[in-house]
Amino acid sequence: MDKVAEFRQKMDKETKSGLISLLVLCVIKETREPMYGYKIIQSIEELSEEELKFQEGTVYAILRSLQKQGLLESRIEESPLGPPRKYYQITKTGKVALDKGLKDWKDLVQSSTKVIRKLGGKI
Repeated sequence: MDKVAEFRQKMDKETKSGLISLLVLCVIKETREPMYGYKIIQSIEELSEEELKFQEGTVYAILRSLQKQGLLESRIEESPLGPPRKYYQITKTGKVALDKGLKDWKDLVQSSTKVIRKLGGKI
């Protein structure tokens, strides 16, 4: 792998990690009902008009991490279509974290865009 591809891969991984957490919390909060992992992934893909696609394993790891942090809670329910499913719901702490995370993301995008534009980059 050349240095440019290596840089882009690293940047992509680092950027998406935090973004996926925000998107997962957003989707769960806005649907106002518990959701299982695969449905969360489908919702993000649909809302992004298929521009955002994430590995299932990545999203499931993030769901476990968010639950461990107390931002999500889960319960297991039987499914008529197969094995039991784990449904996730955002907690009060998760809602607060989401609000703060969205503000931080917006501030980061605005300030980094400002720097890039001042340095002659086009966005």
